[in-house]
Amino acid sequence: MSQDNRAAEAIGVADLEDYFTRYGWVADRIDETSIQTGLSEGNLVLPVVVQIDDGYIYFRMFLFPNAALDQETDYLRLMRINDSAPVLKLSVGSANELVAGIEYLVDLMDYDLFETTLNMLSGFIGAFYEDIAAAVSLVEVDGAE
Repeated sequence: MSQDNRAAEAIGVADLEDYFTRYGWVADRIDETSIQTGLSEGNLVLPVVVQIDDGYIYFRMFLFPNAALDQETDYLRLMRINDSAPVLKLSVGSANELVAGIEYLVDLMDYDLFETTLNMLSGFIGAFYEDIAAAVSLVEVDGAE
């Protein structure tokens, strides 16, 4: 079976490291299940974490690093943006951070899908970031620079 046709075998973090290298991005292993990188769009640099857990692979992009949503956020507007973005979903993380994410069954992941997913995340920023920024109200998280 070729490396790009992995439908019958699950990938691991070492495979993700290889995929990032092939894609031309620098990525750092966080632990045995996760890798972190950054997505740049103009002056904006957003953290992206890719994690393999319980049969799924999660691509999570943190839209406002070092900030959390406060109660003045227009959640209805965010939900409308969420409905407009195919495949990608917006969610609120455990620390009230806004996350854009894409999930797949890990058995489906190969390099082509990996590349397509990173391209979708980049395209999402170009298409929706300004609308999202207009909808949110943020508070600085303790320890933010």
